[in-house]
Amino acid sequence: MADLESKPSFWDKVKTFFASLGGKIKKLASTVGEKIDIKKNKWKIIGYGGATIATVVTFSCLLGWASSGDGEEIIEVLTVSALAKENARVEYVVGETAKPDGFALVIDGKVQSDCMIDVDTSTAGVKSARVYFEDGNTTYEGYYPVTVFGVRHLDVRVQPTGIEEKEDGSVGLKDIVVWAELSGEPKQLPLQSEHPDWKSTIVLSPENYTVWVTEDANGKTVTLRSGGCSASFVFVTIGGENYVLNSTARILSFNNGGSFGNEKLTLYVFETESNNSDGDVGASGKYVFTDAFGLEHVYDFAYYITGWESHFVSNEKFNNGVYERQVGDDLQVTINGVVFTASHSAWTGAILTL
Repeated sequence: MADLESKPSFWDKVKTFFASLGGKIKKLASTVGEKIDIKKNKWKIIGYGGATIATVVTFSCLLGWASSGDGEEIIEVLTVSALAKENARVEYVVGETAKPDGFALVIDGKVQSDCMIDVDTSTAGVKSARVYFEDGNTTYEGYYPVTVFGVRHLDVRVQPTGIEEKEDGSVGLKDIVVWAELSGEPKQLPLQSEHPDWKSTIVLSPENYTVWVTEDANGKTVTLRSGGCSASFVFVTIGGENYVLNSTARILSFNNGGSFGNEKLTLYVFETESNNSDGDVGASGKYVFTDAFGLEHVYDFAYYITGWESHFVSNEKFNNGVYERQVGDDLQVTINGVVFTASHSAWTGAILTL
């Protein structure tokens, strides 16, 4: 059989093209030179020739640049051993951002500590943390097991006293203490000390949760989220004093009983009634009455329940001229002769946590 002819390479085709193009340009120049007076039109000829040469050179450069795609940069990934030192975090809460501190790789027999880490903390379980180090076009990587815990329940032990804005633009809560019941028993995360037998309940630190703020007519609502659980706090100013509520559900807006009244009444519950067998220890808060002229007046609120009998005792306890009574299951409050009402589901939702 006859030998098969090898196909011309890409650059062979390019050389053939420019050789052909050069011959055509030379022939064209010769023909044009015969028809025009070169001495009289030399600057035009030089200009046209220069433009032609520039076009050819530019096309050549672009062609070379376009063909350079065959030499794309290659990143080499090498698998090595990963280490975790004593200060490495190997336990996390769902949603928490992993930190590279304490992780290292063994590269060519040497420990490389300046590494990065990538861990999927979106779900609970034992995960493989990717520890990696980039050196030019070479990436070294290794894997180390870490545990991500789910959050079953949050318990706010001490409510925050305020909001703080950090240098990085994030928001924190002052003086807050929160416990979290986890899906397992951690060895590294800080357990609460009040109940030694509660092996899965930790004291949350700011790195275990996220915080964000929304603001409306009632005040600033701050939401803390850890894992799949959250707690909200409402910061309100009443009579020039700042207060913290543990939920927007603790704000009760009443209906004005008058047909054309502009007066408004809002109850802010600071402490809810949570035990119907502890006597007169119950709920507390503040009424804010806005009169027809838009002026606000603040009155103390008190309530307790024995068995299933409600006792509204604001006037009895503070002698403040606030008259409360139940009409059927609804709550009726009279202030300065103005009657306000709230449905049974509304007032019990704000006052009771039985």
